[in-house]
Amino acid sequence: MKKIKVKIPKAEVEFSISLNPKLKTTKELIHNLPLSGFLEIWGEELFLETELEIPEEKPTMEVKAGDVAYWSPGNAVCFFFGPTPLSEENSKKPIPASEVTIIGKIDSFKAAREKFSKLKPLQELFLEK
Repeated sequence: MKKIKVKIPKAEVEFSISLNPKLKTTKELIHNLPLSGFLEIWGEELFLETELEIPEEKPTMEVKAGDVAYWSPGNAVCFFFGPTPLSEENSKKPIPASEVTIIGKIDSFKAAREKFSKLKPLQELFLEK
């Protein structure tokens, strides 16, 4: 697994993610680091739109809290912390907007999850080695 850092300085939030180095999607993402942009929040999913245009690889709708994915239709890196607006009522299972490529996991998920409430849309987010 290849580790990269996720930083959101304004919220004083930092966590790492472990990515699957065997996927073409991961290789392309790592090759283009560092990346930055403005955080978007959709339910309990964070995402960062990028200028990368990476085709789908092993697309799925099956994600879990703690997964990191690439969403090809939105050119975005997604971090699933919990339910999204498409999740069933009273369910903690996240449902993506459409199929995603799972590229890794959020390290120390419980600790990262505790910081989720500090995050607000449009805070600057950095992905770096």
